[in-house]
Amino acid sequence: MVASSLALRQQIENTGNRRGHSPVESDMKGYRDYRGVPVFGAWLWNANLDIELALEVDVAEALSNYFWTCTAIHENHIR
Repeated sequence: MVASSLALRQQIENTGNRRGHSPVESDMKGYRDYRGVPVFGAWLWNANLDIELALEVDVAEALSNYFWTCTAIHENHIR
């Protein structure tokens, strides 16, 4: 994520743009965060603030409703 964000920053700087933000990039395959927990992430570079803005969410949390729905459908189908 950091390497990608720095590349986004460089792209913005190369255009001479000092306002706005880069396109949002994401990793929906999942990767491990600093805790070793699988997460999905999205990030962008904000040129106004000269910082990366990032969001990570645990894969288990992100997919909990999906798994609950699959289980509910499967249980109703069996009855």
